[in-house]
Amino acid sequence: MEPRDAAKGNIARAIVYRHYEYHLPIVGALQMYKEWHRMDPPDAEEQARNDKIANRQGTLNNFIDDPARVDSLIKNQAPPTKNPAAAGFPVQHSTTRTARRPAGTGSRCRL
Repeated sequence: MEPRDAAKGNIARAIVYRHYEYHLPIVGALQMYKEWHRMDPPDAEEQARNDKIANRQGTLNNFIDDPARVDSLIKNQAPPTKNPAAAGFPVQHSTTRTARRPAGTGSRCRL
């Protein structure tokens, strides 16, 4: 069973975020999640949710804020590590915002 197409990108970004932020294993094929991410880019609702979480918790999912980061991930799955740089991830904490769009300008980035 697969999620509906409109939810695939949201799920892919959540899985990749959990792997990056909490070093949890990616269950399934990373390439499939990259494809889901590309076919269902972040929409206004997902971006608004991410902004609310950032305002309340001080953390955000940078894969929503900067969708191009998903394509920069490692080519093959690697076991989780306490050192994100060793796994091929750029070292950046989720509280640091990447390039932000000015308020009210619509979508941050389309793939």
